[in-house]
Amino acid sequence: MRDHQRFVDRLSLAWMCLGIARLAQTLWVVDPVTVDFHGFYASGFAARAGERWPGVPPYPNLNSPVFADLLAPLSLLPIRSAWWVWSLAGAVSLGLTLRMLWRRGLIRTTQWPWIFGALGLCQPAIQTWWHGQVAWLLLYPITRAWLSRSAIVSGVWLGAVVALKPPLALIVVFLPLPTSLTAASVSVAIIIAHVGIRGAQRWSDWYALAAGAPGLREPANASLFGVATRLQFGWNDAAVFLSDVALGWWIGWGCVALIAGWLAITARTPLRRWIVALSAGTFLQPLGWTYYIVWWLGPMLAAWRSTPGSITAVVLLTEPVLMLTAFTSSGMSTFNQLALSQSAIGLVLLAVTLYAEAGRSLGPSQK
Repeated sequence: MRDHQRFVDRLSLAWMCLGIARLAQTLWVVDPVTVDFHGFYASGFAARAGERWPGVPPYPNLNSPVFADLLAPLSLLPIRSAWWVWSLAGAVSLGLTLRMLWRRGLIRTTQWPWIFGALGLCQPAIQTWWHGQVAWLLLYPITRAWLSRSAIVSGVWLGAVVALKPPLALIVVFLPLPTSLTAASVSVAIIIAHVGIRGAQRWSDWYALAAGAPGLREPANASLFGVATRLQFGWNDAAVFLSDVALGWWIGWGCVALIAGWLAITARTPLRRWIVALSAGTFLQPLGWTYYIVWWLGPMLAAWRSTPGSITAVVLLTEPVLMLTAFTSSGMSTFNQLALSQSAIGLVLLAVTLYAEAGRSLGPSQK
């Protein structure tokens, strides 16, 4: 028993060291001009200059004009400096979230090395750091919403989140009605106020850009539509849109949505309902990027058990494993299609294992 524990301790230490090294390397070499942050920065500049919504290929900003206004002050800085400020703000939000979960007793001392390592080795985290994505900033309000004992307060937090990133409304619809209605009311009020102040043109430009957004077949798109387009069209440079997806996949999407709705309504615990909402709200998105899994952090820690299923899911979502399977499967058509959807497979497996464990776990609001 002692030998086993010693092995686990050494493995966790090695995992943490590798994760920290990979994170440091990422922060050092990334060029903000070549990642998603470039689109954020450009939209912030346009908001500050009073210009129309910019399309910055290949990384346009698909977050809302409200989000662009919050980014406007950063456009006063050179893009590299702005990226560092943005990353630091994300790190602060992450730190506050971890502190909050620690104080709620949801993080054990032995889990810290695994968490720190995951920040540099797991695809959802490294994608967030690399692209300067908004996941860390929104992690804090989403976790506050999950921890809240009040459905109304939870909805207020989520309403602000949806106003910044409208696709997250798909997560909210699977939550209890008081939370969903409050979130809808708050987000709509924010958007109406923004339109009244800034005008409707920027929202019209944003919608036109978002409706025709590329990237459906990207391997990091872990949604059902990501799997569908990769299997239906293969992997090439031709643009693919939702209108190109075969009817059978749309029927499948509807079936998954109905199953998710039924699981949410019949969930025995609030923790289970949140896991359904977060996982279905990712998998059913047109662009359900793997970094959406970052927002599962609180419920994931509450439901986590080291089972073969959960460990396999984490391995599938680990960046070195993703790179290895993509490399080894090149030239093998069928296997390569599965490898390109490895993130989606890991997401579904993680959701299923967490759902199963959540039936035996109490969320913080139940204790």
